[in-house]
Amino acid sequence: MGTIQKRKYERISQNFSVKLSKQGQDECFIGTIVNLSQGGALIKTKTNGSFRIQDRVTATFLLPPHFSGQVDTIGLQGVGVISRFCGESQRVAVKFDKSFRQFKRVDMSHG
Repeated sequence: MGTIQKRKYERISQNFSVKLSKQGQDECFIGTIVNLSQGGALIKTKTNGSFRIQDRVTATFLLPPHFSGQVDTIGLQGVGVISRFCGESQRVAVKFDKSFRQFKRVDMSHG
């Protein structure tokens, strides 16, 4: 007998990189997706002490060619809020303002 799915959006587990930055700040933190859904993401990052619950962040997800079907890595960027973090497991949860499918593609040719 399977478990009942109580989440609003299905989650996928992938090892994509993600860049997180607090809105209004230039500093960028690199992390790895633990899981991702249309509504948010759980991200492993060694710099989660830099974040607080309710911090507004810009997240840029770096999708590799084997996942996106493109020739190069593409970036998808959106805005969200830190909804929780766990220092012991070095993870932060980001709740998106808009669904992931509404994120904007960004030019990754400049790093």
